Amino acid sequence: MKKHLLTACTFLAAFLSIQVSFATGYTDYSFKNNRGIQPNYTDAGGSADNKAILPQNGRCIVSNAQITNVRYIIDGISYTTLQGKVKPGKKVKVVFTVPKSKSFSTYSLVSYKAPYAVFVESAADKQEVFDYKTIDTKGGTVYMEINVPDCYFQVDFVKGCIIEHLGPAGSNNFYNRQGRMIAFTSGGTFSCIPPDEGTGSEGCTLGYWKNHTDRWCSNYQTSTRFGSVFTAAPSDLKNLTLLQALNLGGGGKYNLARQGVAALLNACSGEVASPYTTNDVKTIVNNAFRNSGTIGQVASDLDEANNLGCPLGGTKATKTSHAMQGVGVLQSEQLSAYPTPFTDKATIEFTLTNAGSYTINLYDMKGSLVKQLKAGTAKAGEVNQVEVDGSSLVEGLYLAKLVSGSETKTIKLLLSKD
Repeated sequence: MKKHLLTACTFLAAFLSIQVSFATGYTDYSFKNNRGIQPNYTDAGGSADNKAILPQNGRCIVSNAQITNVRYIIDGISYTTLQGKVKPGKKVKVVFTVPKSKSFSTYSLVSYKAPYAVFVESAADKQEVFDYKTIDTKGGTVYMEINVPDCYFQVDFVKGCIIEHLGPAGSNNFYNRQGRMIAFTSGGTFSCIPPDEGTGSEGCTLGYWKNHTDRWCSNYQTSTRFGSVFTAAPSDLKNLTLLQALNLGGGGKYNLARQGVAALLNACSGEVASPYTTNDVKTIVNNAFRNSGTIGQVASDLDEANNLGCPLGGTKATKTSHAMQGVGVLQSEQLSAYPTPFTDKATIEFTLTNAGSYTINLYDMKGSLVKQLKAGTAKAGEVNQVEVDGSSLVEGLYLAKLVSGSETKTIKLLLSKD
């Protein structure tokens, strides 16, 4: 009898505890739901009618109610937009007002790890949920706060519950196509997913495509108008041909234009296993033109992809010097590294187009600085060498980045100690 009474009391206490937490607007689900995601509901809050719910309980209600007083709090500063405000590795909070109602409505704030700094539909299925909050409310002031990954990210504020796996491309499995998107942004400075995990890991340089126009795919001609491919291009670039864009000098949007053309040609070539599709390249470049704050990073990403190593024989992009015959080489017009992979030491060679100062830094694939390899000044056209000592490094892929003036070149080095 005592045993049954104790069991009954324990059940009642647990039941009352849940009721109290729902009434005050807070619920802690400390277990994984049946989709394997850890719900982060403990900080969800707002007025007394708000409460956290499990998405799979069937009550995921998309309301047409007009929310008001929307504010995004980032680093203690209040904004009326997400675009360009969210920073990697930080928190973002949304505060908003929902009209009072007898029925519940559901809202979510979610962050994803992303393969690119801008949204690319064809790669959306590679995005991974990083953190999210879901709240169920009958009206009042609501707030939700989530963490943002420190790499490439996407943040979505939506009606209803989150989509764990977006895509595939062309499907209805996107918030905007379901009419649920309230606000979104993307950004970051390095990839959460190593580029080699794409559809391929090859790329020919700008110089190759400039000097071998006969190897361009049939979809694009040297006379094709840049603006017909990259429709969001600024007015001073729209009327250039693809070849003219490929030959542009300077940084910023001009660097993005020439890197974009080379990436497009790599993607459309049937002989180059590019990590991008042509639609990827067009979407990435167009989105960067629309969001100028991402131009530098996107150009750098494309430059890296264009220097992955060119498989097309008999070209300047894959030609090696006599001293390097038989050694694996990755080469661009200004920056090369050999051998790759390397087991102990590697040599980086670079040439500056214009005389000036430079720095070469070594980064891991998380974007963290490993060490400064060299800094100084160099003459135009002078070949400079830098040694990379791998004895104190762990095995893996590294990025060597050369910065001189407004120009940046990046090349990969693979350390393998087997």
